[in-house]
Amino acid sequence: MSGTVSVIIPTFNRAVLLREAVQSVLDQTYRALEVIVVDDGSTDDTRESMAAWFGSDPRVRYSYQANRGASSARNAGLDLATGGYIAFLDSDDAWQPWHLQLMLECLDRRPEAGLIWTEISFVDSVGTMVLSPALKELLGAYRHFTMDELFPSSAPLAGQGVVVPVGSEDGRLYVGDVFSAMIMGNLVLASSTVMRRQRLDLTGRFDERFSMGEDYEFFLRACAAGPVAFVDVPDVRYRTGTDDKLSGTHTSLPMAKGYLRVLEEALARDSDRITLEPEKIARARAYAHRWVGTAELILGSRRMARAHIAQSLRSAPWTPSTLGLFGLTFLPSAWFQSVLRWRRSIRAAGHRGS
Repeated sequence: MSGTVSVIIPTFNRAVLLREAVQSVLDQTYRALEVIVVDDGSTDDTRESMAAWFGSDPRVRYSYQANRGASSARNAGLDLATGGYIAFLDSDDAWQPWHLQLMLECLDRRPEAGLIWTEISFVDSVGTMVLSPALKELLGAYRHFTMDELFPSSAPLAGQGVVVPVGSEDGRLYVGDVFSAMIMGNLVLASSTVMRRQRLDLTGRFDERFSMGEDYEFFLRACAAGPVAFVDVPDVRYRTGTDDKLSGTHTSLPMAKGYLRVLEEALARDSDRITLEPEKIARARAYAHRWVGTAELILGSRRMARAHIAQSLRSAPWTPSTLGLFGLTFLPSAWFQSVLRWRRSIRAAGHRGS
């Protein structure tokens, strides 16, 4: 195992959390690394804080650019990266100390894999553990497949000759071609990935047309380029509950539109590579249009919502919930908002009672 890992951390107004992310990289047991922090136009004290915390550490490079979004920031980091391996980490997440060593040891054992990622744990806004493992909770595409369906090859970590973290002795290393499965949705969390430089060269850069969903589009191309690997050890601390997480009405529509665009472009571009059954492809299209339609409806765009939900109904067999959504597009916006508030109150009462 040898070679420098370039760790790219894009950030925007997260000075409070950034220190933990960077320090978790510097605390890695694998020492051949460089940290590239790309500040995407922060207006808080990120610049001053980085200088105070890490200004004397030659392993850390800080770069500032005008605000252009996460894709641009990651691409700026790629331009500066010199390592034979590339890793990504969001500035509100953090790694366990063994993350890079485990990833590189597994890549050494499976040279055909150009990309590897791991399980994650949810932590709350103050860093308290909430759920572990949590990747399948975060990325819904996993519900469509068993692990054996995703990865035809797997083996116990303990039999690979790698250093297995305490408590993860039952962990497994999975390897396979998951490109077709990725049509159903993203399987890869950027903060847990390590890529070989050769795989990056085949994949290219992040597509800056996307304000949301750029991770999915990028890793879909990375998985199209060849086999990948997954380790079911939760060694990434994924922070939930922060104000700028990608959730809520202000981000739902661009995320939904991004997923639909990536899906349609992939189906048009790579139809000869996709081995999914037609029913699953239809289900993916139906889900994408329903997501966009629901987001449009929440924002009051009933005509656009109706068009997308109707397309969802055309793409896959009708379901009562989708039919119900379609009916709601004919109600005045105020009525729909009342229904939405009622559903949220029912769900909240259910959570309180559980």
